[in-house]
Amino acid sequence: MRRLMNRKATVIAGMFLSLGLLSAGYASTKLEGMKAVNTPPRSGGLAAVAIQDRTGSPISSGLCSACHAGGSFGTTFQITVRDLGNNIVTSYIPGAQYTVEYIVAGTTGTPSGFGMQSAILDASNSNAGSFGSVSTTSTQVSTIGGIQFVEQQGASSSGLFIVDWTAPSSGTGSVTVYGNGIAINGNGGTSGDAGSPAVNLSLTEDVPTAINFPGNPYCSDATNPTPSVVGEQGGTFSAPLGLDINTASGLVNIAGSTPGTYTVTYSGATETATFDVTINETYNTTDAVSICPNESYQFGSQTLTASNVGLNTQVFQASNGCDSTVDLTLSVLPSPVTQLSQSICSNETIQFNGQTLDASNAGLNTFTTSGSNGCDSTLELTLNVLSLDTVQVSETICQGATFDFNGQILDESNVGLNTATLSNVNGCDSIVELTLSVTQIDTTITPNLFSLISNETSANASFVWLDCEDNLAIVPNENTETLNVVDFGSWAAVITLDGCVDTTECEMPFYMGIDENNTSAIQVYPSPAENTLYVKNLSDLTEVDFLQIVNLSGQQVWSNTSLTDEINVSALPPGTYFLKVRHAKGEDIVRFIKR
Repeated sequence: MRRLMNRKATVIAGMFLSLGLLSAGYASTKLEGMKAVNTPPRSGGLAAVAIQDRTGSPISSGLCSACHAGGSFGTTFQITVRDLGNNIVTSYIPGAQYTVEYIVAGTTGTPSGFGMQSAILDASNSNAGSFGSVSTTSTQVSTIGGIQFVEQQGASSSGLFIVDWTAPSSGTGSVTVYGNGIAINGNGGTSGDAGSPAVNLSLTEDVPTAINFPGNPYCSDATNPTPSVVGEQGGTFSAPLGLDINTASGLVNIAGSTPGTYTVTYSGATETATFDVTINETYNTTDAVSICPNESYQFGSQTLTASNVGLNTQVFQASNGCDSTVDLTLSVLPSPVTQLSQSICSNETIQFNGQTLDASNAGLNTFTTSGSNGCDSTLELTLNVLSLDTVQVSETICQGATFDFNGQILDESNVGLNTATLSNVNGCDSIVELTLSVTQIDTTITPNLFSLISNETSANASFVWLDCEDNLAIVPNENTETLNVVDFGSWAAVITLDGCVDTTECEMPFYMGIDENNTSAIQVYPSPAENTLYVKNLSDLTEVDFLQIVNLSGQQVWSNTSLTDEINVSALPPGTYFLKVRHAKGEDIVRFIKR
């Protein structure tokens, strides 16, 4: 329950009273068409179950006492609005959050429970703001025709009803909280109950006073601005010396003011607001420039040439953001010009009067000397650049393969862009750009329990599995990236991808536990084994005199004449092996896998 700390009401919060009373707490029967239905008890709230407004507002249909009468509880109804700091308020800030607290009490007798109904309306009797979550039991928010109502949801044993409220938007004006409460005797009817008088609480809209000068800062040639005022009206304006301001309207006479920054103070009857007004200076200057006929002069955003002789005007923006107007008089001096033309390929250079020109110098290039009039004598070279032909191709090779590119033998180390240069019809180079890529096949395999999975995930890949224990024989009907096995051994995969073929190393799946498929009295574990192979039930055999490990080719890879149930197999290569144990009754053989 939010914001109820230090309130007496918290002592009784959470107590429940039996529903089935309050506001005609009986069920009546009415006809709807040809069907009789039972009207639910009003203890659920009049707005929720009977679509009735009994708040006592200008648009309500009366008070709760219209139906509930005869009681002598001396019922009172109190409305309190608090801000988030738990302070009682009589005004609201638009859009701010508040809690509305309703207390219903009986000054005489002992009521069985309490109910209430309340709404908050604006001057046009429309819903003002919005109710949110409730903080007390037996409290609900109902809606009729766009208007929200706070009311009981079953009888309240405490008489305390608290709900969150969001104030309406700016410009709504004053709003009113309407409501009344009722104390009930719990007899299941309306007799013996007592309603409170109608109560209303007015909340005025709180608009903080503020002033604003739109368009600030201003230049010294701007239109005189008038401020806007929100909040308290009818105040006066004042400012330091240098700013010409009308004390009544706040109009600033910019032409009569000195550039600078001034704090304007607005003084109302109860509130004061300030705003900094800045006036920046504007500038007007003149200048003169002479150029030769083949020259240009950059004047702000204008490129001036001989055709612009005479007066030119440019408006610049000064550092203060205001206009600075410059009037420039341009004059043109005579200057001889010699014109030449030359063509080169885009990858060639040409020497021009000590200058090395390339494709970046396409167009007009000049060489000048000083004339007798102080103006340049100009040699102009128009450089034409002939284009290179560029052809782009791509090629893909398998890993380990090569590609002959115009005499260059490319392999996987040349992945990416490779170029070859030929000659085209205009005598310039023709460049062939080859983008070389390599199809790489992932030849690694992930062993799993009784399965092997190829790590090549391309959807275009195809697979053929080989039995490494059977001279690389093809495993029939196994053509996916996963090979499931039921026997011991090792396998490899032949992978084909985009015309390329590669083969993995032989790999073994993982095996768990002790070999349970042999009929020998002895057993070995783990299988696969990495470092140590353990022999079980060896002591059950009589006169064990020789232990031997052989590979699939029948070659002995380990032997011992002493009885031992732990065998170091760490030096054995991965594969399938057999442990042979010779004893008084013959020989036992057990197969195991070395990882």
